[in-house]
Amino acid sequence: AYDLIASVEADDTLRFTPQFSLLPGNRYRAILRPDVLEGLKSDPKNEVTLDIALPAPKRTATTVLTQIFPSADKLPENQLRFYLHFSQPMSKGEAYTHLKLLRENGEAVELPFLELGEELWDTSGTRLTLLIDPGRIKRGLKPREDVGPVLEFGHRYTLAVDASWKDAAGEPLKAGFTKKFSVDKPVEVGIDIAAWKIEPPAANTKQPLVVRFPRPLDHALLLNKVHVLNASGRLVVGDVAVTDEERKWEFIPAEPWPPSDYGLEVDKVLEDLAGNRIGRAFELA
Repeated sequence: AYDLIASVEADDTLRFTPQFSLLPGNRYRAILRPDVLEGLKSDPKNEVTLDIALPAPKRTATTVLTQIFPSADKLPENQLRFYLHFSQPMSKGEAYTHLKLLRENGEAVELPFLELGEELWDTSGTRLTLLIDPGRIKRGLKPREDVGPVLEFGHRYTLAVDASWKDAAGEPLKAGFTKKFSVDKPVEVGIDIAAWKIEPPAANTKQPLVVRFPRPLDHALLLNKVHVLNASGRLVVGDVAVTDEERKWEFIPAEPWPPSDYGLEVDKVLEDLAGNRIGRAFELA
């Protein structure tokens, strides 16, 4: 209900002005009670009604899927997860209806993903973690024995995202998205930190500290599970960048590096693309 201000124009037009503006996309009903205007008790039979429908504003789809990680176009047969990054928050609860994994002949892989009731979104609603069914990765498990692995060495696949997927505002994506990749042999050994190559920066500069890996590691974990400590064991403040198909980690300090000793702290949950951790293979977990 709206509070209305009534005024009579020179041409005997009765004009009602709402206290608050009418909203596009909503329906309204105006009711005129002429009996009341004459000081009489209102009789519903004499009421005049007018239904008003304001057209909803035409919206332009703006949300896009900006990136899928891993970024490489060659992934191991035991690839464990994908990260889908969107430009704006997305709707929840319908992800799996908009995702397909296609073989090179265009045929869809049967139930390739671990479909969780609680989808794995980050707090911003812009990044979805998509897990390949682990039961079809580890050898000896019934899903793999019954249906076979999701990905097979030597073949090509396409991860397809359709444009009808709606964002948090209820609007579809501006466009669909596809990631094409080929499948390499499985990676079944733990991460070996001794094989990392560290490129230290010069003192009194803001040059990045660079760490290079012999194989790609998990993009999201690299952003959050590797830290730089100063000689006192405190975290050094700065920004992290992950590039070169997740084979390169860079740390850019907020302030120039003081001459000192520094340490690299790596959380033991860090994984590669196949879920292998430091010194431990996923297949043995």
